[in-house]
Amino acid sequence: MPLPPRFLEELRERLSISEVVGRRIPLRRTGREMGACCPFHKEKTPSFHVNDEKGFYHCFGCGAHGDIIGFVMQYENLPFPEAVERLAAEAGMEVPKPTPEEKKRYERELSLFDVLEATTAWFEKQLYEPHGKEGLAYFRRRGLSDEVIARHRLGYAPADAQALAKALMKAGASEEDLLDLGLLRKSEQAGRGTYAFFRNRVIFPVSDRRGRVVAFGARLMEGDGPKYINSPEHPLFHKSDILYGLHGARQAVAKGQDFVVVEGYMDVIAMVEAGFSGAVAPMGTAMTPPQVQLLWKLAPEERRSPILCFDGDGAGRRAAVRAIDVVMPILAAGQSVRVAFLPEGQDPDDLIHSAGAAAMEGVLSGARSLVDFTWETELSGRRLETPEARAGLLSSLSARARSIADPVVQGFYLDDFRRRVCALGGGERKRGQPGRYQTGRFQAGRFGTGGFVAPEVRISKRPGAGGAQKSREMLVVATMFNHPWLFSEFGEMFGAMDMPSGIFRDLRDAIVDEMMSGDELSAKELRLHLENRGMEKILNDLEASPVYKQNPSCRIDSPPHKARDGMSELLGHGRQRDFASEIRTAAEDLKREPDDGDVEERLMALGRRNLVGEE
Repeated sequence: MPLPPRFLEELRERLSISEVVGRRIPLRRTGREMGACCPFHKEKTPSFHVNDEKGFYHCFGCGAHGDIIGFVMQYENLPFPEAVERLAAEAGMEVPKPTPEEKKRYERELSLFDVLEATTAWFEKQLYEPHGKEGLAYFRRRGLSDEVIARHRLGYAPADAQALAKALMKAGASEEDLLDLGLLRKSEQAGRGTYAFFRNRVIFPVSDRRGRVVAFGARLMEGDGPKYINSPEHPLFHKSDILYGLHGARQAVAKGQDFVVVEGYMDVIAMVEAGFSGAVAPMGTAMTPPQVQLLWKLAPEERRSPILCFDGDGAGRRAAVRAIDVVMPILAAGQSVRVAFLPEGQDPDDLIHSAGAAAMEGVLSGARSLVDFTWETELSGRRLETPEARAGLLSSLSARARSIADPVVQGFYLDDFRRRVCALGGGERKRGQPGRYQTGRFQAGRFGTGGFVAPEVRISKRPGAGGAQKSREMLVVATMFNHPWLFSEFGEMFGAMDMPSGIFRDLRDAIVDEMMSGDELSAKELRLHLENRGMEKILNDLEASPVYKQNPSCRIDSPPHKARDGMSELLGHGRQRDFASEIRTAAEDLKREPDDGDVEERLMALGRRNLVGEE
C-alpha cells in the first residue's frame, strides 16, 4: 500500500540531501554544492555532487542520481519501504499507515494550493485595473518598478467585498475553499452572506519554502481598520512557522549570502532589490523558536548565524533584548544569531533609499555576536566598583546562560561571562595574593609584617544568641563557602545582603572576592584560600556553633538540592528587610541633598526593582 504523499513530502523537507549523504560519506563544499568521490563507482577525482537547493545528488561519472530516499536505497541496498523507515527514524518521524482519509486530505491540500495560486494571480491583475490605481501609486511612491512588482507578485484587493468571490468561484473555486483559506468571512448580520477579508489593501503574497503561496499580508490604503493584516491561520499556513521572503532567501543563502531578519514586507523587498537577497520577515510578530530553527536548518553549516536587524531606537533595542530570551534556550553547537542596529529613526527601506546599499552593508558588517550583545546589554548602566556589583553582573549573565538547554554551549557561555567579569576587576590574580577587600574591609583585624592577624572571634555556644539576624548571616555564609557552586545563581543577593555583624560581613566579602578572582572553586579550594587570608579560626568557630550543627542544609555534606533550597529560603527571608533598609537610606540621603540626581535615580531604580519583585 502506498505511503501518504504528504508524509514523503514532509520527510524530504525535514532532511536535506547533504545531511543524509554526509552521515554516510565525507562531503566537501565546492561552491554552491558539496562534492565527494562517488560511492557507487571507483574514481580518483570527485564527480559526485549534492545540491541542497534542488534536493538531489548526481554523479557525472556513472550517472547515479536521486533524492534522499534514492540515495539510501542505492547506498545501503535497501528496498523503498525500509529506506523510508530508516530516514523517518533519522528525522524523528513515524511511518504512518496510509489511509483513504489521508489521501483525501492530501488531494484537498493540492486543491487549496491551486485556489491560492489563482487568488494571487487575480490580486496581481487588480493592481493594474482602474480601481487599483491607488495601490499602484503607493508602490510607485515606494520606488518600485513594474519589474519589481512582478518579481514579488504584489497585488491589490479592491474595496468591493464580493469581487474576489465572484471571480474565483467562476474559475472553479468553492465558497468552502475560500472560507477555509480565510479569503472570505461570514457576515454576522443575518442574510448578508459572505464578504472578502482583504479589501482596499495592497497585497503581499507569502510563500512556503518551496515557493507555493500559502497566505497573504496586506496594507490598508485608507479608511478604518488595522494598517496591516495577515491571512488567518489555516491548514496550509501557521504564521509562527513561516517567514515572508523565505523561498527566495533560501536560494540566496545557498549561494553564499546570510539570512537577515527585518521587520516588514517593504523592508524585505528593499533589501532584496539592493542585493541582500537573504532578507526575511516574521508575519507581524516577534521571531519564534521554530522560525529561528528553520533558518538554521535551511542554511549551510558555516552560515547558521542569521542577522537579526532592529531599529536603532529604544523600542528596537528592547525588541533585541526580547530576542535573546527567544534564541538562547535553543542555541546549539554551530547555531547562533547576530544582532545589528539601524540608524535611529530609519528602517532598511529608508536607509537604502537615502544612503544606498553601502550604508546597509555597513550595518550588517557591524552585527554583534549573541554573546557580545548579551554582555553589552547586561553591562549597560551598571556601576561595577565593588565585588558585590560585579557579582550581580555575573549573576544576571549566568541566569541568561543557564537558559541554554544545550549543556556544552551553556558551559562555554558561563565560562566566557566569568572571564569577562573577572577582567573588569583588574584581571585574574594569583591565588593566595591579597584580594581587593583584604586591606580596606577587615577592620577588626590588622596587617603587620607577618601578614593578616585575625581578630578574636566569639561565636556564642548558645543557640540563637545574637538574634535571628545573626544566625541567618552565619547560615548564609556557611552555605556559600561549603557550596560555592551556588555563587553563580545567588551571588548578587549574597553580595548585596545587609550584614550588621562585622565577622560574617568580612567573611562574606572575602568569599565574594575569591569567587570573582578567576576559575571556579571547589569547597575545599575556597576554604584553603580563606585560611590563607587568616580566617581559619573564624571558620572553625562557625562550624562549632550549635546553629551550624542544627542546620544540615548549610553543611558540606548536604545534598545539592537541599543546599540550594536552604540558600534560597535564607536569602528570601531577608530580602524585604534589606530592600526597606535601602529605601530608608536613599530617602534620608535625598532629604539631605534634595538636588542630588544620583540619589533620585537610586530611589527610582529601587521602585522599579520592587515592581519586578512583585511580579
